[in-house]
Amino acid sequence: ICVRDAGLTLDFTLGPRGFAPISGGGTPDLTLSANVRDFMALALREEDADTLFFGRRLVMQGATDLGLL
Repeated sequence: ICVRDAGLTLDFTLGPRGFAPISGGGTPDLTLSANVRDFMALALREEDADTLFFGRRLVMQGATDLGLL
């Protein structure tokens, strides 16, 4: 996850127990990028992912099928 306007990148892996943080390194399967406000709107259910994606406020790069899950 890349929070563009905060200059923050968070790396996660998906295992049998769900998501877990990992140290940076390697090439990610999927990168989700947006600004803080857009991630907040998504988390607060003020906006849905489709609206953000098609408005080019949420960018997915890599295995987009993973992002759709």
